[in-house]
This record gives sequence, C-alpha cells and structure tokens, in this order.
Amino acid sequence: AATTPWDVVKTRMMCSASTKPSVRGAIRGVMKETNPVKGFFTGVGPRSISSGIHTAIFFCFFEAICNKMARDKQQQQQQLALAGGSSTKARAPRRRKAGGSRGNE
Repeated sequence: AATTPWDVVKTRMMCSASTKPSVRGAIRGVMKETNPVKGFFTGVGPRSISSGIHTAIFFCFFEAICNKMARDKQQQQQQLALAGGSSTKARAPRRRKAGGSRGNE
C-alpha cells in the first residue's frame, strides 16, 4: 500500500507512452485531475487484496516444499538405518601427537 502512489505514476506514464511521459508530468496530471491524496491512492484496496493473495500462495508453496524436504530427509535416514549405517558418520577418536600435554607411554 505504501508504494501505491508510485504505481499510479507508473501506470499514468505507461498509458501515455506515445507522448514521451515523465515522472513529473504524471505527478502533475494526477494532482490536476483529482484530489492529490485520493488520486495517488487510487486502487489501494484491490492492490492490497492482490498482495495478500500472492503472499498466501507463496507461504503455501513454501510450507509444502519444507514438508516434502523433511519427509525426504526422514526417509533417507530410515533407509540408512535399515542398511546398517547411520545418518551421521561416526568418527574415530583422535590420537594425540607425541609431546602433547599428556605423555604417550
């Protein structure tokens, strides 16, 4: 909603593309034709609804992808466990070098 005035100016410029529009000219046109506050915020309702719908769709896909990845990871861990391995590689303990804080006897 905060960028609606710039969207109105952009739309004005696109509609008058044949006359070499300018930002300043589009702003002047909005201010001459209507109340400046009302003119610059024309379409804020539909734009807000559209943004809300796009955001909801994005989060639905995001959650679906996260759930799919979690299921795949869990399935991979189960397959590794059945095969006798584990999902994390076990490391052998490190040996200390000679001359360290503990003596190698």
